[in-house]
Amino acid sequence: PGGVVTASSERSPDSWGQVRPDLPWYTLADISSHSCKENRIWVTFSHGVYDITEFVEQHPGGEKILMAAGGSLEPFWL
Repeated sequence: PGGVVTASSERSPDSWGQVRPDLPWYTLADISSHSCKENRIWVTFSHGVYDITEFVEQHPGGEKILMAAGGSLEPFWL
């Protein structure tokens, strides 16, 4: 609780989750408020924050990715 992660808009897989000092920082409370389409769906992975709102419908696992909405992908990914 109270942790801080960075946002990332990189598209290169080699840079996903890398800290980018030029991007905004968000608290876990900020991220947890983005758990539905109305507020945009954000998830964290490594050190990055990702808006997956538009990706949800295309996700190969269907809406299962929504289990991580507003939080970390790690428990479901690893």
